[in-house]
Amino acid sequence: SFFRILHPLTAHTRRLALMEALEELRNFVASEDLLHMLASLRALGNCVDWSEPWLFRLMCMHCLLLLLAVFTRTVYYCQLLLLLFVTSLLLSAAKLNRLLQLHWGKLATQPYFDSQGIFVAVVFTVPLTVTAFILLVNLLYSTLVLYAEACSKWTKGPPPVTYNETIRASVVSTRGREKVA
Repeated sequence: SFFRILHPLTAHTRRLALMEALEELRNFVASEDLLHMLASLRALGNCVDWSEPWLFRLMCMHCLLLLLAVFTRTVYYCQLLLLLFVTSLLLSAAKLNRLLQLHWGKLATQPYFDSQGIFVAVVFTVPLTVTAFILLVNLLYSTLVLYAEACSKWTKGPPPVTYNETIRASVVSTRGREKVA
């Protein structure tokens, strides 16, 4: 396949390079050096076999969630449910990493899942965090628009009563008196 041509490393060499890249990324995240962190992210990207089916499905899930967030931006309750779903996925990322660390052989060809969850953070939680941020900004915007509409109606007061409405109200009230009497 195309990805195999890009990554001609053997399986053992690829595993060693992956472990080194994860360790470098962990060190550079701790030191907060942006240029070195980007270089280690690039090294991590070169070590990952992107042709694995589970990675493709994961990226499709992220794209689907992002498309749902964009296309349902006018449906308030759908946005709320989607935000709850995304945050529940984010909260379960650590447990998911521990589970995948134990059973990585059933899913992947390499041990991507380290004890600190760097790989899961890069490929799972960062796209979910971006989607959650988009959902949150949209929900805040919708709430502000609703608040602005309510404030504008409140400051204007009730609409003025016209002469015809006053006559209709008096006719209705006199009819009601005739029936009672």
